[in-house]
Amino acid sequence: MNGERGLEYYFRDIDIDLIDRLSFGRKAGNSLLVNLKDSTQQQRNQLLETIRQFVESRSISRTRAERKERAFQGAKDLMRNLALNEVDWNLLSFYSSLFDFINSREYLQLEGTGAKGFSIMVAIEGKGRLSLCTIWTNKHAIEFKIKR
Repeated sequence: MNGERGLEYYFRDIDIDLIDRLSFGRKAGNSLLVNLKDSTQQQRNQLLETIRQFVESRSISRTRAERKERAFQGAKDLMRNLALNEVDWNLLSFYSSLFDFINSREYLQLEGTGAKGFSIMVAIEGKGRLSLCTIWTNKHAIEFKIKR
């Protein structure tokens, strides 16, 4: 495995096979990329539920994370732009739910400027911080690193 560790190493209490659970995504190397524009509402709901399950893991430190105002401003700007374009309204619900979920848990940190995307950062007990997933706003996709 060349020193790489899977998500199961960091989230020992979560029994999710991302490739199976999010089979509508595309595996590329050590990543699983889910294109939000090509997914259905049901698939986006499944993606949101998967993220929720990971961030509820007992492996995550519940210590309050620093809020990055620039990242939240980027999230607001993204949602404002989606609201202005009728074609993207189907994504507005997903992003709104995701950002509200992140905002309601003070131990989660949203990092990034919003120009290309954000990362949901978590602190893993005894292992440090890591990005659970990357939200690519310029591609409207979510990427999980399966191996690190």
